[in-house]
Amino acid sequence: MIKHKWLTRLLLVGLGGVLGGGLTLWLFYEASVLQRWRHVQSQVARQLYGREAFRPHEILTAREFRGVRSPTSPAWMVRPGLDVVRVARGLSYPVSIAFVPRPADDPAAPSFYVTELHGTVKYVARDGSVHTYAQGLNNFDPLPDYESGQSGLTGIALVPDTEDLLITQAYADADSGLLSNRLVRLYSRSGGKALERAQVLLDLQEFTSSAHQIHHVAFGPDDKLYVSLGEGRNPPLSLDLERFGGKLLRLNLDGTPCDDNPFYQRSAATTPSQYVYAYGLRNVFGFDFHPRTGRLYALDNGRSIDRFLEIVPAGVYGWDGHDSSTRLNALYTWGPLHNTGPAGFAFLRRGTLGADSTGRGFGAMAGKTREDAAGPAKSIWEFVLDERTGLLAREPQVVLKYLGPDKSTVVGLAEGPDGLYFTDFFGPAQGAGNDAGRGNVWKLYASDATREIPLLDEQHLAGLSPAARGGALFARHCTSCHRLDGFGGQEGPDLTRAYEQLQQRLHSRGYEAALRKLAAATQRFLQQRPRYEELLSTRNTQRVRAWLRHHLDEPRFDNPAARMPGFSSALRPEERDAIVEYLISRGAP
Repeated sequence: MIKHKWLTRLLLVGLGGVLGGGLTLWLFYEASVLQRWRHVQSQVARQLYGREAFRPHEILTAREFRGVRSPTSPAWMVRPGLDVVRVARGLSYPVSIAFVPRPADDPAAPSFYVTELHGTVKYVARDGSVHTYAQGLNNFDPLPDYESGQSGLTGIALVPDTEDLLITQAYADADSGLLSNRLVRLYSRSGGKALERAQVLLDLQEFTSSAHQIHHVAFGPDDKLYVSLGEGRNPPLSLDLERFGGKLLRLNLDGTPCDDNPFYQRSAATTPSQYVYAYGLRNVFGFDFHPRTGRLYALDNGRSIDRFLEIVPAGVYGWDGHDSSTRLNALYTWGPLHNTGPAGFAFLRRGTLGADSTGRGFGAMAGKTREDAAGPAKSIWEFVLDERTGLLAREPQVVLKYLGPDKSTVVGLAEGPDGLYFTDFFGPAQGAGNDAGRGNVWKLYASDATREIPLLDEQHLAGLSPAARGGALFARHCTSCHRLDGFGGQEGPDLTRAYEQLQQRLHSRGYEAALRKLAAATQRFLQQRPRYEELLSTRNTQRVRAWLRHHLDEPRFDNPAARMPGFSSALRPEERDAIVEYLISRGAP
């Protein structure tokens, strides 16, 4: 029996290619794995809630996210009742945010701090202006590897009752030039506006890679420091208690391990195991403590399976280099078909997104570096927890998603006095050349403006013309994968000039010859023959209309390799026809 998952997948795809159904076999294999894994979770959920466990969120589409386009920032879609606005710009690869608990009355006083990956800490004053607190904190130049958004200065926290900051960063070893991790305290002056001196609290002296480094730092309810570390792309570190990689650490403010840590043993020399709170993690970027229960939750970035989990003392989370291991002890998983790339995570303590939002968690899904707005990434997800059991009370839901034409995403999260603030890392950049200075901080906040935007209910749709109704349905079902007039996803082709392009393709000699060949097939394509014959019997707009209708019902009818899902079960015939008319109306004479 083949035990290596990726080898099995390759063999299945290879066999499927010979048989003409590789994609089907691959999906069947993945679905069977998910089904076996979910069996145990379903049993537990049935006992606790009287129903099945939540399904893994494999692919997020616009029809699953019932959002509306932000009236103030139209590149973002938001849940009705929320809106998003930019609060700071001109940042270079902004990562994490930390708010000043009680800012001074001076409009120029710091309101919150932001880390920039390449070694700068900036602060945004109460009047909205952006200033540099400290720069040159990294001791290595960003190489192309590092420009991917993986290594440098990441986490930040404020030291209680002081103006000092804590940061986490990768740094280059002076002798070898290899990267390692450290936790640093920055002593402030001038009312928190500038760095006075830096003190290394914990130098891990363990080489890491250009990714999966040290990340988040936060104070827990016990006033101890918690720090997350990736495994440096070296999975064996994760389960080795005498290595720092792949762990959540717990320590005192002076950098020493807490003597009540689960693996602490008094010895003459300080060892990594003395710091370990939990292990077996892959790349935890964000974590936070529930404001009422004190339970610790985190997002762990897997290779192709990402997970949301509760972290407990001495917890073992199993990452061993195999995809299936990131399902261990997970409360929820994403993947493997789409990568969410989970990053920051924060609970709301002030109810800034509505009266019932206190105690709800929000996770940033950054996705793969420089990817486009397809799938479940470039979004913020909401997590509602059952405070009695510590489990999810309902399936996580998307509250914001980026659908603009650039490389913006969501990385760091922090609750501010009036909303949930987040960084977009790249900002309005195309992911080529120097993207420095284009990053932003945004605020997601409660707003009645989007409550007034009608959702696509039947009554609303019925009052529209066929083309307008089709446009509304297209926005719901298609924009997560297809781009139109500069907005939407890029998993599928850009449909801005769909009518013109289809006219050329469908009336080409090559396509007509292929149709006649398919129509003459005696077995495999026999059930599609009426579609081929209709296309061959029509011309011009009628042929485009027929092709679009058949393509929405069954995308593989003339292309067995098509990846788009069919909509015959998701759309009623009249809805399908409305989308067709909308696309034709954009280009037909």
